[in-house]
Amino acid sequence: MLKVKILKIPTVTIFVISFLLLQVLIVGVLPVAATPQGPPNNWSAQPPIHVRIAATSSSPTGLSPTQIRAVYNLPSTGGSGTIAIVDAYDDPTVENDLNVFSSQFGLPPITSANFEKHMMSPPPGPNGGWALEISLDVQWAHAIAPDAKILLVEARSSSLTDLLAAVDYARTRSDVVAVSMSWGDNDFPTESSYDSHFISPYGATFFASSGDSGAGVSWPAASPNVVGVGGTTLNFNPDNSLASETAWSGSGGGVSAYENEPPYQVAYNVPGAHGKRAVPDVSYNANPNSGVSVYDNTPYQGQTGWWQVGGTSAGAPQWAAIQSLELSASNNNFYQDAKSVNYPSYFRDITSGSNGYPATIGYDLVTGLGSPLTDNFVPKTYNVSVSISPSYENGPNNATLTYTVTVNNTGDVSDNYILTYNDNAGWSPSLSKTSIVVAPGASDNTTTLSVTIPSDAIGGTVDNIKVTATSQTDNTVSGSSGCTAQAAIFEVALRLVPGWNLVSFPVDNVDMTPANVFPDLTYLDDYRIIYWPALGGPYRTQPLNAQLLDNTGYWVWIDRDNTVTTSGARPASENVYLENGWNLVCFTVTNENTTPNNLFPGLTYLTDYRLQYWVAPGGPFKTMPPNQVLEDNRGDWVWIDRKYTVTVP
Repeated sequence: MLKVKILKIPTVTIFVISFLLLQVLIVGVLPVAATPQGPPNNWSAQPPIHVRIAATSSSPTGLSPTQIRAVYNLPSTGGSGTIAIVDAYDDPTVENDLNVFSSQFGLPPITSANFEKHMMSPPPGPNGGWALEISLDVQWAHAIAPDAKILLVEARSSSLTDLLAAVDYARTRSDVVAVSMSWGDNDFPTESSYDSHFISPYGATFFASSGDSGAGVSWPAASPNVVGVGGTTLNFNPDNSLASETAWSGSGGGVSAYENEPPYQVAYNVPGAHGKRAVPDVSYNANPNSGVSVYDNTPYQGQTGWWQVGGTSAGAPQWAAIQSLELSASNNNFYQDAKSVNYPSYFRDITSGSNGYPATIGYDLVTGLGSPLTDNFVPKTYNVSVSISPSYENGPNNATLTYTVTVNNTGDVSDNYILTYNDNAGWSPSLSKTSIVVAPGASDNTTTLSVTIPSDAIGGTVDNIKVTATSQTDNTVSGSSGCTAQAAIFEVALRLVPGWNLVSFPVDNVDMTPANVFPDLTYLDDYRIIYWPALGGPYRTQPLNAQLLDNTGYWVWIDRDNTVTTSGARPASENVYLENGWNLVCFTVTNENTTPNNLFPGLTYLTDYRLQYWVAPGGPFKTMPPNQVLEDNRGDWVWIDRKYTVTVP
């Protein structure tokens, strides 16, 4: 008997199989894997150019180079390297037209040294619309950077293949510092695979118009390797001074669906980008109502002569020329500049107008970061360091201590630095200058810090002072340094001679006991803490673990041979503190004619001090006669009252 096994097939599987069978019935074959899609077949670059006033043969009607330079704070001379203008088709009168334009506006005449025309092979034919675009591009690149060379590269057509071939020629020229592309079309899914065409092995920057149809993304302006240039409207007062600059409604802009957000926009935190490339990056005059003057003798719409022209295609060649002026116009610099406190010195932020997206404070999808206000976009760095000399001073009560505060500008731009201080003891320091303008490498960069020790300050008290210099331009940048002022403890520099020395010391640690005064020495063997009830009388030894009173003076017998330093060497001298009352300290005679009577001029021997010596620790002492000559280089001991501040000879 035939047995049949019934298979249970999931519903989803049945649906997939049915769909594939249907494809076979309709198409005749199973579907194949999709291949990467290139640009649409109808992708053809358009020059975003708009004419306001038809050609006239008499005189210019649009804005002049002088007016544009004034609006954007650009110099009348300058430019280095070569500006490459990449356009489609041929402009047969371009050189003559550029000479007419230059003569009209006082620009350098055109020669083989400052103008070169390269036609891709086979040579393209003329096109009136593209010829007007070419005239606009070369004339205004020359107007903004009159000392730079212009390289016109004419593509065979406006197809993507032909235009990119022309771009490749320009980008492989070592003399090219900027490439202007006043053309574009809709972005497309595989556009990022063509972005490598906009990388120059010689560091040239690429500029492209963002389009003239309002909100929407145009490529190659959308390439992360390109500076996308949006458009604005210039509004003038009756005296022809600039009243305002607003967003132009025709300016292209938006967020690309296909290009990822580049690092410079990520760092800036472009609003609404969500990980995708936002365009434009910057803006420039584009409204044909505030258009620029262009001379073109190749017929366009049957006319030749002077035109008033607008469109974002006017901005790309002028931004390329700005790059030629200081070689600093790049997206990396632009976004760093705009994120800094110096944003208003680099860009005019356009905050009114719309292309469908509103112009807002900071970056927007109409005008990007704004229009130029300089030709130098090197990010300004503000760095400062502070040093104080000396770092430590001390003096008696009521003394004024002074320090020199030096402010060092380690950035690359001059700035005004605000000086402030804080201190822990409240001695009210003062600064001779509370602000100081410092240029990199400047010599006039010091101020004086003064502090007066209070009359009631306890000897040994310190005031730790910190001086801070803060950039007035960027208050996140500051530098500081500290110094210390101390109310002096009366002290003398004494030499500890071999054998036992009896010296005084202050207790400034409430937990100190005789056992831990010198942690590395053995109490009673290497040293002992003692005190005298009366001058010259018998002394008493402090018990091993008896707590010493804070801020009280004690005396210590210490064997110099057991006194060690961190370096392991015996010190040439020691600082010994003189406490209230009588102190017994050791000194070394360095003048063979010294006698007890003239040891401390101004003090009276036997009254203010007396010279004595011991035969053994704790034994009876003898007093030196007043006129006995002391032996040179021999250690002796002196009783001296703390109220006298003396220096051992």
